Amino acid sequence: MAVDVLTIAQFGDGAAIARVAYDDLLGNVLGFTLPYTPTRAILRLRSTSNASAKGPAVYRADDTWAENTITWANRPLVVGGPFAAFGAVVAGAWTEVDVTSAARAGSFTLALIAQSTDGGAFASRETADKPQLIITP
Repeated sequence: MAVDVLTIAQFGDGAAIARVAYDDLLGNVLGFTLPYTPTRAILRLRSTSNASAKGPAVYRADDTWAENTITWANRPLVVGGPFAAFGAVVAGAWTEVDVTSAARAGSFTLALIAQSTDGGAFASRETADKPQLIITP
């Protein structure tokens, strides 16, 4: 079975993480565009901050936002409760969460919202350790 590893840097091929925003108040917002609905999807992020005993929760979010105009006032609203969570995050390590239930053909957005005061931060697409969406057709 083939597995595609998509990074933030991949654009224009119909299989990419299309948009990303991060702010201490916004949390992490990740927008995806996929050419098909995968049978499995794993979001893989590299921690860049202190360890967290309880990593962020993952929510579905409204998909009507643009990377260059997102603010606290117009941030995507979460849809429902969290469907996954990262658990403990080790500083400097890769961490993964299964997001299959939210992944679908077309565009969709995930919001990562801190569950504790020790928070945590993840590498952005401007680094060598770009976020990855590992999908299985």
